[in-house]
Amino acid sequence: MVEKFVFKKGHDVEEKARPIAEARLGEDLFPVTGLAEVDGLPLLASFDGLTMLEDNHWEHKYLNEALLDFFEGGNPASDLTLMYAWQLEHQMLVAGTDSCIFAASIGTEANYP
Repeated sequence: MVEKFVFKKGHDVEEKARPIAEARLGEDLFPVTGLAEVDGLPLLASFDGLTMLEDNHWEHKYLNEALLDFFEGGNPASDLTLMYAWQLEHQMLVAGTDSCIFAASIGTEANYP
C-alpha cells in the first residue's frame, strides 16, 4: 500500500524534476544503484541521478513543509533532518563524491529550489 501511494508519487515527481536538474547542472543524470566496500563492509545505495563520470549525484524528495522551510531558510531552527543527512552521506560514501545536489519539488520549475 505504501509503495503504491507514497513511493510512486515521489518517483513520478522525481522523473519530472530530473530534466530541470540536468538543465541546471549541464549534465545528464542517470538513476542507478551503486555498490562499494568500505573497510570490509559492503554498502549499497540507490541514486536518483548520478553523472556519467560519477563525480556528482542528485537526490530528490517530494516537497513537504519541513523541506520547504529548510530550502527557504525561513525557520532558523530548521536543519536537514538526520534521516536525509545520513542518506546523503551514505550515498557520497558509496559514490566516492564530496558533495550532492539535494532538491525537493513537486516536479515543476516554479517550485524547484
